[in-house]
Amino acid sequence: MAEDRPNIIFILCDDLGPGDLGILWQNQRQTKQKFATPQLDTFAQEGMILSRHYCAAPVCAPARGSLLTGRHQGHCGIRNSQFDKALPDEHTLGTVMRQAGYATAAFGKWGLQGGKYRLKWPGQRGDRSPELEPGHPLLRGFDYFYGYTGHVDGHYHYPLKGNRPMYDGYKDVTDGLAKCYTTDLFTARTKKWIVDHHKAHPKQPFFTYLGSDTPHAPQQVPTTSHLTAKSNYPAGGGLTGGIQWNEGGKGGGNSGPHRGAKFSLYEGGLRIPAIISWPGHIPENQVRGQFATGCDWYPTILELCGISATKHRLDGKSL
Repeated sequence: MAEDRPNIIFILCDDLGPGDLGILWQNQRQTKQKFATPQLDTFAQEGMILSRHYCAAPVCAPARGSLLTGRHQGHCGIRNSQFDKALPDEHTLGTVMRQAGYATAAFGKWGLQGGKYRLKWPGQRGDRSPELEPGHPLLRGFDYFYGYTGHVDGHYHYPLKGNRPMYDGYKDVTDGLAKCYTTDLFTARTKKWIVDHHKAHPKQPFFTYLGSDTPHAPQQVPTTSHLTAKSNYPAGGGLTGGIQWNEGGKGGGNSGPHRGAKFSLYEGGLRIPAIISWPGHIPENQVRGQFATGCDWYPTILELCGISATKHRLDGKSL
């Protein structure tokens, strides 16, 4: 039965390295120059850490391409620094999940849209038209999209200040986002979509892909959040606490103990944390050292959801 299949929430954080997480490195540092990630630490303790997980490429666009198509860089249509190149018109995690009866939604940074556009002058949104982007998320298997389609747009964590187009589907909604910080915005919108979908279609499972654009450079923080002296967020988390949806520096991340960083083919450029939580199915406080890559998630998710992968040309292996 469709209602028995798991809901999937896949979160990809741009440039987040193992050295950025408390539970993986920061908590063990014997120095004042460290920071805490209590929510991520709790999330990891509730499930499993894949300690030898590697991204498919040491830079974001090709890594996203491999993730969404299940193919390594030898076969993926997005390679090297092919920013804004259209994701090929072929099966993606979005298309296969939708064909299997899942509601699909993508949020945050996309950067695989293709199409040609011009900006009138620096700082202006110009005449960009997402309807002319052949690799737009709505054309690659997702029923709903909210976020940046453009790669460089994702470098602006305050879209109105940077005058970068933020889209709700094909609609530019940037003008209504004064003082909005993208990480908060994407997270809140994702939570709202999940709640709305469950109310409207309680028996239909969903697949949600959230591409956070932080901690990618520039390393900006929200003007009012848990990081400031006084937070405007409700206490706690979940549906009633934390970030809510209300109507109306130097990049690279932190590779921790590993050699190299972003753009590097050393461990520090490819080895990234992966945390999985599935209450009632994955025991708590698990750490697994099995080798895993970004293109393994495509076949893994299909197997978890009872979807045959035999018709798909995949390089990844189910975990």
